[in-house]
Amino acid sequence: MVAISNTDYSNTNNVVTQASILNDNPLDDPLLADPDAVPTKPEADLGLGPELQSQLAAHIIHDPDVLSQASQILDHKAFASKALQIVVQRACEYYRDYGKMPPRLLLDALCADAVKGNKAATTMMDEIKSLQHLTVNTKEYWLDQMRRLCQNLAIRRSFSQVLQDSDYGEFFKSIRAAEAIGTSSLGYDLYDDEEIDHLDGVLWQVADHFPKKGTIVVFGPSGSGKSFYCLDLAYSVATGLPFLKKFETIKGNVLYIYSEGAYGLKGRRRAWKAAHGVAGKVAGIAFSTCSHDLQNKAEVELLISKAKTKLGQIDLVFVDTLSRNFGGGDADKNADMQAYLRNVDFIREQTGATVVNIHHTGWSETSRERGAKSLRDYSDASISVQRVEDMIEVSCKKQKDKPEFETYFLNKVQHDDSLYLAFEGSKAALTKADQEAAEADQFAKLLEAIPDLPIDADVTEVNTITPATLESQLGLSRAEINKRLLKLCNQGLVQRERFGDSRSPYCYWRSNCLVH
Repeated sequence: MVAISNTDYSNTNNVVTQASILNDNPLDDPLLADPDAVPTKPEADLGLGPELQSQLAAHIIHDPDVLSQASQILDHKAFASKALQIVVQRACEYYRDYGKMPPRLLLDALCADAVKGNKAATTMMDEIKSLQHLTVNTKEYWLDQMRRLCQNLAIRRSFSQVLQDSDYGEFFKSIRAAEAIGTSSLGYDLYDDEEIDHLDGVLWQVADHFPKKGTIVVFGPSGSGKSFYCLDLAYSVATGLPFLKKFETIKGNVLYIYSEGAYGLKGRRRAWKAAHGVAGKVAGIAFSTCSHDLQNKAEVELLISKAKTKLGQIDLVFVDTLSRNFGGGDADKNADMQAYLRNVDFIREQTGATVVNIHHTGWSETSRERGAKSLRDYSDASISVQRVEDMIEVSCKKQKDKPEFETYFLNKVQHDDSLYLAFEGSKAALTKADQEAAEADQFAKLLEAIPDLPIDADVTEVNTITPATLESQLGLSRAEINKRLLKLCNQGLVQRERFGDSRSPYCYWRSNCLVH
């Protein structure tokens, strides 16, 4: 029986005879009937005729959802046509490296040399890239087929292993386990040192801040600006714009569970869009303004289903706040927190999304998240958001895959009836600027304390000033006074002279007057 749902997919003729690899009953699969024919890698013939292979290739290079699935489970050698092999290989390699669709001009350039001089291959590739082989209502069909292909590959791997062990009782247990786990069972592969190089590397959803498919914590006291900060993150990813106009993002769809202060959401999003020059609807974001029991598996599944209906692919999920969506558990207890985090894992596994948990600090301890320690232990990154006078200080408390980013400060900027955040500078840069301003202020006070004599005045000990007098007036050490005076003399702003022998102190004054 062919793995096609009851949906009316158009232009999928000949699927019954050509897609035998994608069966509902894996024991009917001809590849399983002959153990010697069982592939060890997903490089077998797809079991599809030329037209369906062309359709699949067209969806792979035109639809990010299909490309995402294909890049994980399909080998380009499974396609009969050399042209299809090339275009699928280039598209999948680009997606695995960068986590997004290759731009069309870049894909053309990547494929051009490989088909140069092959007229038939060039023609077929042009047809694929011009959407000629795309058909209406077939996207979900191909996604479903690849999910089933992935499961069947896992089942065949279990079958092959059990045949080698000659233990048929364990075989049926392996089949049931593979079916229950589905694509996750592929994670049980073992990799040697060279094969590790072919696994996906870390892709940063927001540069320096957190990776794709991670679990993140953003925490701070009540009123510190956590929600403003995370709303900026959400809209930056949804639009693909740099976060805070500084940190690059990978564009993706965002689900934001906005369970606290939803009354302010309208003004906050208007302020962000005005500050970033975004007009009209942002298509890649959806909000829930109620609380959810995220310890309840059924409610999590319903939330995921609704989000997929609204957005399709989900790349980033915000839970604002963790306590409002924790259900009836106690967030201070590690056992309850771990139950919550298992469902966070479920969200990530079902969607491939990064989950950002927004959490409060305690009343007396503001340097860490409130409650169970397992929250930070489990997270890939932990970011603190604190109010410091009239600014917001953002610091990284944990980062698994690279050094913590440098602490920086944000300003709150008024727009109509709300606010948006503006990057002020790193802590080091602001500290240096403060030091330079303080230094300039000290020089100004020193210059003001040194007598400014008319150019024709007679300079004497009486109308000049010594470092000892400056020390008592300004409260600086003698060494600091002498260092600054020497700098001013070298710049020609101040003059000095001894009145007496070499043991007499220098006397200082301003202007080019005569020395008596």
